[in-house]
Amino acid sequence: MKKILLQIAVVINIFIGIVIVSGHEQVQAAAALIVKQISPSTSVRTGDNLSFTVDSPGLTLPTFTIADNFVGTSVGLNDINSRGLFSWTPRNTDTGTHTFTISAIDVFGFSATTTQVIKVVGASSTIVGLPENSTVIVGYPLTFSVKTDNLFSPMYSVQDSFLGSTATSKNIDTSGKFSWTPTMSDIGTHVISVIAYNSMGHQAVTPITINVLGPTVTIGTTTPGNTVGVNQTLSFPVTSMGFYEPRFRVSDSFFGSSVSTANLDSNGIFTWSPGIFQIGSHVISVNAYDIFGRSATSSVTITVDQNSVFAISLTQPSPNSRTAVGTGVSFQVQAYGFTPTTYTITDSFSGSSITSTNVNYAGKFYWVPKSGDVGTHEITVTASDTLGRSGTAKNTIVVTKDAVTPVAPITTMTTQSIAVGQTNTGIGSPGSTNLTLTLQLGSKNSEVSILQGKLKALGIYSGAINGTFGPMTQAAVKKFQSQRGITPTGVVGPITRNSLK
Repeated sequence: MKKILLQIAVVINIFIGIVIVSGHEQVQAAAALIVKQISPSTSVRTGDNLSFTVDSPGLTLPTFTIADNFVGTSVGLNDINSRGLFSWTPRNTDTGTHTFTISAIDVFGFSATTTQVIKVVGASSTIVGLPENSTVIVGYPLTFSVKTDNLFSPMYSVQDSFLGSTATSKNIDTSGKFSWTPTMSDIGTHVISVIAYNSMGHQAVTPITINVLGPTVTIGTTTPGNTVGVNQTLSFPVTSMGFYEPRFRVSDSFFGSSVSTANLDSNGIFTWSPGIFQIGSHVISVNAYDIFGRSATSSVTITVDQNSVFAISLTQPSPNSRTAVGTGVSFQVQAYGFTPTTYTITDSFSGSSITSTNVNYAGKFYWVPKSGDVGTHEITVTASDTLGRSGTAKNTIVVTKDAVTPVAPITTMTTQSIAVGQTNTGIGSPGSTNLTLTLQLGSKNSEVSILQGKLKALGIYSGAINGTFGPMTQAAVKKFQSQRGITPTGVVGPITRNSLK
């Protein structure tokens, strides 16, 4: 009897096992994971909580796991519990698209898997209105604005990588407008991080690189170039930035230079006409500075070429520098070094009848004054050529109503202006009279006028050609003698006369 009962129990257990196994096969076939109740949605901002529930029909007491394909994700296994509740607050580094793979396995070893795509939207900011090349000069304001997205009620702060920077959060207002004027201590490269944030923990960080340059002074294009001839006018513009009411100093490396700060005018234009004693290399430096201690210097190298002497000179008016209405007056323009030579004439006298037609191609000036020409005429003759070289010389003619008693003319140079060009073999006035007398302080004669004309042509003498050997003439003679290796006595004797030929 016991044996029969035992056999019946075994059969029942086998049947129950078959039923249980068969039942689980049916459950396994129907097992699934369903994501529902996603809050706030499949798109969430950084700093906001994302949650959803995973239902697991067909699984008994399942255990849940979650994986994320997003590199560097902050999602972990602890973000989903045993009841299938997922809760996660994405960080700023989680901005992007996440594909979650959710898996579950129950006590019988049966499992199911599902996926869920979540988009994390980060707060963002954009910088508007940065200067070109992100460069600013000391003393000039840097301004820009910050525009934000996905950031409710933003506030702003600023951090600067530059040690000792004067840029702080005080330079940005509540509307996101940044304004900063760098000082001398800010010269260098700044990585400024603009942080936009709100009370809910959302934030966006935008770094920008700003180069702060020191104050500058710039020498512009030199005219006619970096090589000039004796008495030729050199000019260039000077500009400065980063200074408050800048002041300027001009210096020259050349010993005995005639360059000074006075050569730079209030409009920032430097002009200089080097004399014969300025031949050589000049490093002209312009220093700008202000009351705040800011300073900058720029330099240019100028060569005064001894082989680039080109001149224009005028003989004295004939028969006299004073003439009457209706009486013709003439003088000769002597120009050399210009190829070909073109002459133009201007007259300081208002309403003058003089025009450029009064000088011919050979440099001969002739003019018959009219009744409206009574007065003093300062006549400027300009010689120029197609290579851009030019020079000027002046004569003064006084027109009277009455006849003028003629006097013997003195043939000499009245003035000279120099331009750069080809080599010239003679500096003196072409065809000028050679000196024959010993001349010294107090001498008064026509040869003194010739001497003064020669010295003026050399750029040594700047006084009047009046035939009187005064202190200025004596000083010019001494300079000429020193240049030529002659003892500087100031007396024109045979050696000096011969050197002046």
